[in-house]
Amino acid sequence: MITPRSVFARRTGKDRKNIHFGINRLMVGLDMYNLLNNNVTLGFNPTFVATAPGATPSASWPGTTSYMNPRVFRLAAEFTF
Repeated sequence: MITPRSVFARRTGKDRKNIHFGINRLMVGLDMYNLLNNNVTLGFNPTFVATAPGATPSASWPGTTSYMNPRVFRLAAEFTF
């Protein structure tokens, strides 16, 4: 049995390049997250309380609590001497 919230899909892309200058090294990298700008729902509240004011099943139920973050690009550089 898998513990809830312990296994996640890979949603990042990483690219690294090493450039050597004699004994020195420069590592440059690009991390990409959600490259195709997917807006998948990551969490929702499945609770429906029929006694709540205005409680009728609608487009807002089940209530969405979180979406996937938008596109993110991160540049990295590391110089080793």
